[in-house]
Amino acid sequence: MRAVFALAATLLTVFVSAHVSIQPPTAVGNKNAVTAVRVPHAYKGHNTTNVTVLIPKGILSVKPQQMAGWQVKLQSKLNTTTNASVVEAVTWYGGNLPDELYQDFGLQVRVGDLPVGTVLYFPVVQETTNGTLPWTSVPDASGKIPNAGYPAAKLTIVNATTTAPSATNASSNQANTPAAAAKSSSSERHAVASGCLVAAFASLALAVSGP
Repeated sequence: MRAVFALAATLLTVFVSAHVSIQPPTAVGNKNAVTAVRVPHAYKGHNTTNVTVLIPKGILSVKPQQMAGWQVKLQSKLNTTTNASVVEAVTWYGGNLPDELYQDFGLQVRVGDLPVGTVLYFPVVQETTNGTLPWTSVPDASGKIPNAGYPAAKLTIVNATTTAPSATNASSNQANTPAAAAKSSSSERHAVASGCLVAAFASLALAVSGP
C-alpha cells in the first residue's frame, strides 16, 4: 500500500512541478506593501477557475486587485479587541487561467510591526477543472512541513534596505483598480475546497501559536 501511495505522489509531482508563491517574497514590517500570489500552473491541460488566499495574523489590512475576467469576494471576521472587521480570506472566482499561463493575483496590504525574520504563511486553495490543489501546508511545531509537496506561500519580514522590488512591475499589465467585494458564504464553495480551507485555517492557527 505504501508503494502505491509513493507511486501516486511521484506521478502527481510530474503534473505539479512548481508551487504557488508570494511575489515578491519579502516585505518590511509596519509598512504598506504591494505583493501578489503567483499561480504558476494548474493540472496539465486544465484551467484554474478559483483562487482563495488565507490572510495570516500579522497582516492588518488587505485590498485585493481587480483582475480582468475575475470576480472577487472577501471573507471577514470581527476582531473582538478592536471591534473592527478583519479580512481572513480573499477569493478570486469565475475566471479561466490555462495551465500554460501564469497569473499574479495582487494584494495591497498593511504589514504589522513584526520583527525581521518573521515568516507569514498564506495558504492558497486553487480550484481547477480537474480538482483542487491545496497549497496549504505550514510548518508544525518541529518546523517540518507535513505535506512538502503543497507548501503554503510565504512572506518574510526583512530590513527596509533588503526588501525585494514591488510586485507592481511584475503585474503592470493588470488592472490596479481596487475590487468591489462581498462577504462569501460557504454554500458558494465546492465541498473539497471548503474542506481544504478548514484544514488550512487550523494549520495556520497552529503555526501562529507555535509549540
